[in-house]
Amino acid sequence: MVAVFCIGFFSASLFTCSVHPVHRIWNGSVLFALAVIVIVLVLTYMGIHQIAVVGALAMQLQPAELGITSISLALLLLLTWAMSTSLSPFSGLNLMVSRFAGISGVQVGLRANGMHMSIVAIVGVMIISFVS
Repeated sequence: MVAVFCIGFFSASLFTCSVHPVHRIWNGSVLFALAVIVIVLVLTYMGIHQIAVVGALAMQLQPAELGITSISLALLLLLTWAMSTSLSPFSGLNLMVSRFAGISGVQVGLRANGMHMSIVAIVGVMIISFVS
């Protein structure tokens, strides 16, 4: 519940800003995409499920006001969902693998999938920047 309020306050502060820095950030670099990825990963590492985090972001972020296409935002949210599912120690996949392997969920998420997800994030953000 706290995450929904934080996401709501974050999006409200972006929309009430007179300078509208999100336009410059998205058009000039990939900082917006990286910020969304970090927000989702931090919240899923805290134990909030990916559906809740990505769903709340999807309802709060308006692509037209951010200066991006709806396809770019959808791709970004799908990328963050996939990354958080494979990296979060609380996802069902990592809990099952950690139980079978006898190691912690953090080791399964970060050590086994960390490098792969870093490459996926770089390639995914590059593709999203070309689409937008």
